[in-house]
Amino acid sequence: MAHEQPHRNEASGHANNVVQFRDIIGDIHFHEASPVFRVAKSVTELTKVQHTPPKWRGKLQPINLDQRVILWGAPGSGKTCYLASLNAAISLLERQWFLTGADVESTDFITMQTATLIGRRTFPEATYFVHEFSWIMASEIEVEMRQHWRRASGRIPIQLHIEVVDPPGGLYAEATPPPTLGLFVEDENGFEGKAIEKDRLLNALATSDCIIYFFDPLRERHYGDSWEYFQSTLALLEHRLHQSGRLIGSRLPLNIAVCITKYDHPEILDFARKGGHLWVDPADSTLTPQVSADRAEDFFDHLCRSSPTGGASLVRHAIKRYFSPERVRYFATSSIGFHLNDSKRFDPADHYNIGAGSDGTLFLRGNITPINIVEPLLWLQGAGGR
Repeated sequence: MAHEQPHRNEASGHANNVVQFRDIIGDIHFHEASPVFRVAKSVTELTKVQHTPPKWRGKLQPINLDQRVILWGAPGSGKTCYLASLNAAISLLERQWFLTGADVESTDFITMQTATLIGRRTFPEATYFVHEFSWIMASEIEVEMRQHWRRASGRIPIQLHIEVVDPPGGLYAEATPPPTLGLFVEDENGFEGKAIEKDRLLNALATSDCIIYFFDPLRERHYGDSWEYFQSTLALLEHRLHQSGRLIGSRLPLNIAVCITKYDHPEILDFARKGGHLWVDPADSTLTPQVSADRAEDFFDHLCRSSPTGGASLVRHAIKRYFSPERVRYFATSSIGFHLNDSKRFDPADHYNIGAGSDGTLFLRGNITPINIVEPLLWLQGAGGR
């Protein structure tokens, strides 16, 4: 299962328009349209790959960036759990980041959901309405300053203002969700709220900078319905953007992070192992198996080809049809991570972090160690504007 991480070709296809700003978030590429690229390029002496802290000439100015993200996925695909684990995931990053709510509702959500996952070791409730949250991720960048013959180091504050739209997964389906979900407004003509909520969803998509798409391989293997929660909304979004003149050729002007969720599940992890998609970082003391960034797209393609109905392959083709290749990145994610043994190591024979009570209620067996939760947000910030 363990083998060397594939070598990354840093310069492939991006010699003139991509910079790697390691000191901000690590091994992430920034497109020239990205605000980070424009800010960094204007104030630092950067080569294509910068291994040392950037040189700074002049006054230190804070970096403030904004992005509006919408979560897309079928019911139970992990959207709300993803948000609930965000605070814990940020705390595990090597660079010190802080997450805070920009309003009371967002602060309450992250506080309560963190307590649910970590304190009570239970899962958040499903989403039945469209929710919007606003958070600020803050950190600092260390730079080297030059003034004539003198050198000194300094730190630049950086803030990422992230607006997240979390709709109920049922809204993405072609079929209308049942009124028992509380999504509808009833009048003498029947339930009309479905159209109101669907229109609100499309408006949110059309005004977003980027999408985090949650592909649930476990659901797909058992129900084969990922296509139903993707194509109809995608076609409506294309129509709306075409009417507003925002299409780029025949493609959508949005960046999309495709998250393969729940890869910690034994069934999905075994599939990844047999497909040769896993590797273990020798520097990781827990010996946790990972799907490297270079293998994530192949892992997604492999899962789609194995779909019992063939619907996931249509999702795969739709992503390639509607989004430019440079606007797509794939991640294998887990909001809860693996259960570790008493030695704090991954045990192939006992790694699933979810247990079930006598009444069938699911609970977490141990602490959560989120995998690739913050990385999609950071990549989307670096991938460029709309």
